[in-house]
Amino acid sequence: MSWGLGRNVLWRLWRDRIHFHAHSHLMGLARGMAASAAVLVLAVGQNGEPVMGLAYNIVFDVGSTAGVAMVSLAIGAATPLAG
Repeated sequence: MSWGLGRNVLWRLWRDRIHFHAHSHLMGLARGMAASAAVLVLAVGQNGEPVMGLAYNIVFDVGSTAGVAMVSLAIGAATPLAG
């Protein structure tokens, strides 16, 4: 899936002459969903109860999103200071 999405993004970037960073969020989102699906399968498989596996996945996703947001904010705040 990641390969296909990446190929599609690269084709559209070349075709429309769009700067690459405009689409990097979509690729990150697709990769994150793929990783979350693997975590969900493992959580449900280990727990045996789908509701608890889903609850684990929601907590995991919220935590992952918050962590990525904090790192992005830190990098964004430091970038003007670097140049």
